[in-house]
Amino acid sequence: MDNNNRGALWTNTKRRGDRDPMWTGNAVVDGKEYWVSAWPGDKTNAKAPKVSFTFRAKESQNNPPPEQDNFEDADIPF
Repeated sequence: MDNNNRGALWTNTKRRGDRDPMWTGNAVVDGKEYWVSAWPGDKTNAKAPKVSFTFRAKESQNNPPPEQDNFEDADIPF
């Protein structure tokens, strides 16, 4: 099965607070592998995104996923 342009997220069981991602996983985009982190959006604002993502290129197959990402609103381009 071709996994190009696909990914998956799992619940982050090592989450220590709101700044850590709620979900983590991986994706393959245009043949390149990425770590993916995701946070829930602002439930009180109907126009806000439901989920915000970050993608980090995997440097090698042996690198473990990041245990913590620090989410900053300024990092999101919208």
